[in-house]
Amino acid sequence: MSTVWAVPGTAIQRRHILGFLRDARCSVRAVEVRLFKSDPLFNRTPVGSRRWEPSRDLAKTAREISKYIADNGPVQATIIAADEV
Repeated sequence: MSTVWAVPGTAIQRRHILGFLRDARCSVRAVEVRLFKSDPLFNRTPVGSRRWEPSRDLAKTAREISKYIADNGPVQATIIAADEV
């Protein structure tokens, strides 16, 4: 079963991402980040998506995810640890 974490991009911190990656066993599971912007009517519009393959260096993956979210401005992020192990 996929593990999903949805957070506002402005509230996300690298250490929280790292904790999620560890808890979701992302050293053996792929992880995908989907970015969304909300309009005044609370509609979520997709603005980007990126996937990381499983890696033993979860600190590096957390750093890359944090940078990806920050580089895309004020967005909401959904982080998904894929089903396949």
